[in-house]
Amino acid sequence: MSYRRLRDVAAKPRSQAGQRRGYGMADGPIYRDVDDPNAAFVHIHVKDLARAGQWLQTNEFMEATRQAGVIRREFYLAHKQERPAT
Repeated sequence: MSYRRLRDVAAKPRSQAGQRRGYGMADGPIYRDVDDPNAAFVHIHVKDLARAGQWLQTNEFMEATRQAGVIRREFYLAHKQERPAT
């Protein structure tokens, strides 16, 4: 999960989904923060955490972050729990 705080969430930036796919990442749902209209959690599915981390070092990522007006970003790891249906 990625928490993002933007200057203006309504100013939708160009999607980087195609570039992220090359790093084994796939977009999931986006959850808006009810207390902060310019913040959201983005659920990102990752196949290989080390490879996905390489995306964060690219010029494309840095430029997309700048253009999107990201003023804060935090990452959280979650693991799918396999449970039998009850």
